[in-house]
Amino acid sequence: MQGDADFTIGKRIKFYRERLGMKQRTFGELVGKSANWAYKVENDLLPIDRLSVIIDVARALKVRDLSDLTGGVFSGAVSGPHDQHEAVPAIRAALSMPTSLLSAGLDDLDPGSFGEGVADAWRVYETEEKDRYAEVGNRLPTLLRQGYATLRRAGAQKEVQQVTREMLDLYGLHQLWLRRVGEPVLARVVADRGVVLADGVGEPALLAVPTWNLACVLTSTGQVGDCVDLVRETIARCAPGDDATPEHLSAIGARGRRTSRSRS
Repeated sequence: MQGDADFTIGKRIKFYRERLGMKQRTFGELVGKSANWAYKVENDLLPIDRLSVIIDVARALKVRDLSDLTGGVFSGAVSGPHDQHEAVPAIRAALSMPTSLLSAGLDDLDPGSFGEGVADAWRVYETEEKDRYAEVGNRLPTLLRQGYATLRRAGAQKEVQQVTREMLDLYGLHQLWLRRVGEPVLARVVADRGVVLADGVGEPALLAVPTWNLACVLTSTGQVGDCVDLVRETIARCAPGDDATPEHLSAIGARGRRTSRSRS
């Protein structure tokens, strides 16, 4: 790429952004800019004339050498704490812990607070324009702990299903956040866990939601064939009958509240 004079800095930025499966809005936010700024930069309508901004762009796009991004205009290795989002280490640590340890010490948790917390995290992600990735990312490990504590305390089957729905909602937010900040491996881990959790409940409507989340991860990493196979198998397995609930129908059609969020 370095020898291609027609491959401008804007085009290089677009290449690396799309390689991560990252949207323009997300890229702009990670650099502290707007989606409109990202659009103009990628289309060579707005130059980047500050080295500090170039470095921020390289870190957001996980580019290790500035020359790869600038075609030799600037050179030098890029490293430091911003190679990954600051919230990623805590999320990775939480995902690495056994669920029994995650939920330890939360026996006095208000059962209703978990679902409210997940809903509020989604609200922040969907409505806040500034620092939403930092705000949501910092909440995810705590919400995961609360979720497993609430699930362990659930008694009746109806209560278990409700908490499972909220957990799947949380896993959906996890995988979306992780994909957007360029962490496809962790996003796959989260999506797989959601499928396992739903599969253990044995409710087709619940299984369809995390399967869609996993399909989103597969698509974003270029595994389109695997994604199509997964979706077809799930539709066949979870096909709704005449007495299917609206939730079941919307999950299969990938148009329900949670599946719509997974595409945002």
